[in-house]
Order: sequence, then structure tokens, then C-alpha cells
Amino acid sequence: MNINEAYKYIQGIARQNQIGHIPTDKLNIMFAQAQMEVLDDLWGNKKEYQPGRPVPTTGGFERNQTISDELAPLVKSTEYNQSDITIFTNESYIEFTKPSDYMYLIDLRHRIFKNPTDPKNPIDGVNKWVRVDIKTQDQVSYTMDSQIVSPDADHPTGVSFNNYIHIYPTSVNKIKLIYLKKPIAPVWAYTTSGTVQTYDPVNSVN
Repeated sequence: MNINEAYKYIQGIARQNQIGHIPTDKLNIMFAQAQMEVLDDLWGNKKEYQPGRPVPTTGGFERNQTISDELAPLVKSTEYNQSDITIFTNESYIEFTKPSDYMYLIDLRHRIFKNPTDPKNPIDGVNKWVRVDIKTQDQVSYTMDSQIVSPDADHPTGVSFNNYIHIYPTSVNKIKLIYLKKPIAPVWAYTTSGTVQTYDPVNSVN
């Protein structure tokens, strides 16, 4: 069903129920809200997360192949170089800004380089990507104070904030972020002649 078919369908239901014509601008807002509700259900509805039940009963990216396939067009990957990050030496973390279309985090890694001949740092190769363990701010505060589990290049820790992410320690300098991007909001565009609105397929978004 494209945006025009959805528009006609909803307006038809409105007429059948004697609600009258729904203003186009209001309907476009409803389309966008419905899209986000469907996306939340596919990802794993946040309202279903409860103490002792960290997994939602519906949805769940990478828990169900069909759902993962449906969300695949929204999966995006981007890399940050040293010039893209800010280093806070005194606080022992680096900071980078989330992409403008960022919605949900899927995976976060950083690349480390080591000398493969160094007996103190045996690795499988010269370069490798290491997963960043995302924690809450309280959890990070605990690990930073610990001499046993303190973050290092092999075991980096991160905290996700509204528009940016912190990663500990400051030796992190090459980052790969995989995330679910925000979809483009559906729009029923139209041209106007007097009081008549005519569907504009060129500027509409399905």
C-alpha cells in the first residue's frame, strides 16, 4: 500500500463513520506517528521492558530473522577517525557525536593496532575491531574506580547519551558505529487549486 492508497483508505473510513474529511497536515502527522509505532514494535517496544524482564514480548531486532530482514534497509554503518572525536584526557574518555539520523544502537567497535611480535600483547592480527561494552553512567563509574575491571584498549566501555557517546579509555581513536537510522517520514503531498487538493506523487513519500 503506497501513501496515496493509505490516504484514500483512511479518508474513506472517516466518511463511513461520519467523522468528515481529515485535514491533510493532520493526517501526515498521523502517518509519521504510525510509522514510528510500527518501528518500535519491530525493534522491541520500550514500554515492555520491565525489571527482571529485559527482553520485550514483541519485536526484537536480531531475535527474529523476519523482523531483522524488515529492518535491514534502515541499518547503517559509519566510521569515525581521530579527527572526528574529542579527547577528554582528565576524564579518561573520548566523545563523538551521533549521526543526525541515529535512532537505535546496534553495534559499536573500535580498531586497535598492536605489534604482533610483542609477547606482552599476543593478538590474531595487526589490526582488529574490538566491541565497546555499553553501560550506564553508574556502571562506568564503578569500573573506572576498579583496578580489576577498569576499561582498556582491549576492553573499552561506553556510555550513550542523547546526542553523543563517550568511550573509555582515551586510546580509542578509530570507531565503527552500526545503528538503526530514523526512517523518512511518509508524506501525502498535494497541489492546490482553490480548495481542491490533488495528490502529488512526485513530492510524496511512501
